[in-house]
Amino acid sequence: MAAEGFRLAAVAIIALCAVLILKSYRPELAMQVSVAAGIAVLIYGLRLAGSIVDAANGMLNKYGLDPAGIKAVTKVIGIAYIAQFSADTCRDCGESSLAGKVELTGRLMMITAAIPLVVSTVEAIGGLMRP
Repeated sequence: MAAEGFRLAAVAIIALCAVLILKSYRPELAMQVSVAAGIAVLIYGLRLAGSIVDAANGMLNKYGLDPAGIKAVTKVIGIAYIAQFSADTCRDCGESSLAGKVELTGRLMMITAAIPLVVSTVEAIGGLMRP
């Protein structure tokens, strides 16, 4: 896993150097390289997410947990990462106003995705309080 971390850091540093060099000669191309590098890093990270899914499924099977709760948490985390990546990309392109709107929409999407978890928690608490 450490080797993969160094590989990821190397790709990011090489992309950063390319962007910094291109920025002085071709700013529009520098932005495209930056976005492409960000997408490549994100895809690499999504490949690693498979091990997280396997661990969550193992926990579900071992302890008999409700898959709806894990699914809701996973959705919220995914939305948070995608919204943050999108907002950062907007900021890198000089669109801080759009970045703020992306973050707000991401938060609203996270609340929406978490509603089933909140409902099941309130029902569980209500079931414990009834005689």
